[in-house]
Amino acid sequence: MKRFFTFLLLLCSLGVAAQSGKNGRIYMTGIVTDIETKQPIPHVKLYITILAGQHSFLTETDDSGKYIMDLMFMLEEGDYPIKIEKEGYYPVNGYIKLENFTFREIKMKKMPQSANVVATPPIAPPPVEKKEESLEGFATNNLIFLIDVSSSMNQPDKLPLLKQAMKYLVGLYRPTDRISVITYSTEPKVVIPPVVAAEKNTIFAKIDSIKAGGISQGGNALEEAYRQALNGFVSDGNNRIILATDGLFTSGDKEEARMVKTIQKGNDQKVSLSVFSFGLVPPKVKTRLEAMARYGNGNYANIVAIDTAKEHLLMEAQAVK
Repeated sequence: MKRFFTFLLLLCSLGVAAQSGKNGRIYMTGIVTDIETKQPIPHVKLYITILAGQHSFLTETDDSGKYIMDLMFMLEEGDYPIKIEKEGYYPVNGYIKLENFTFREIKMKKMPQSANVVATPPIAPPPVEKKEESLEGFATNNLIFLIDVSSSMNQPDKLPLLKQAMKYLVGLYRPTDRISVITYSTEPKVVIPPVVAAEKNTIFAKIDSIKAGGISQGGNALEEAYRQALNGFVSDGNNRIILATDGLFTSGDKEEARMVKTIQKGNDQKVSLSVFSFGLVPPKVKTRLEAMARYGNGNYANIVAIDTAKEHLLMEAQAVK
């Protein structure tokens, strides 16, 4: 029987000491512990991505669950992508704040082994009506994809999966349906301005060209997405932004308020916002992404497989009759 594990990354005020030395050096020590037993976990691998995805620093906890990161780089204080791996646990991608004189602890949560669980007959899920793989009879689409291309999205079950599902949807597009693609990491970039789907091979090539690398900064990206939605606006059509990310879109109360204001203005202009998350998303992040979708009169989905991605993209394209 398979064992199932879940992995929870918590950054609390305990355990990791960060301090700077000469030449911008940051020296960090810490411990990785089990959230339930509070015991240290040995041989956990930690990666921190530096310089917009061009360098990944690796360390590993010792037999006592402790690790040391001696970063010999000129770094600014801020959030940096972190990836944590341990055999038998799901890998997790998130962010860690590198800041002088702060304290944090990394904790992991392990599900009970399947051998200790009493087997019960599986309950068959209720039948789900399969969506017809066609857009005939539905309103003309003006879909704007706002895609997080930070380095943490560069995994098979994230950006590559999304690109495959997008090409599937474009394959179903009618000549009048429109698509726009905006990527964001440090700054937003319009990869495809609003175009009709007559030249599908050109659109496929543009989608294939999207690469991941950098640090998520969603600030101006959402505003750019709404601008593109209005540029390609279809009267009585399905004017909708689809945000695809694996983490928080904004940081701080000020940025959050700005985001809500942008979404509310979009609602007045009859542009909806749906949100897709990829990978294992912490509960706090999921709650905020779900809130974004609610603000935008759209839908939220966590994408875990290509069939899930295709299904939800089709639902977005069939959202308006």
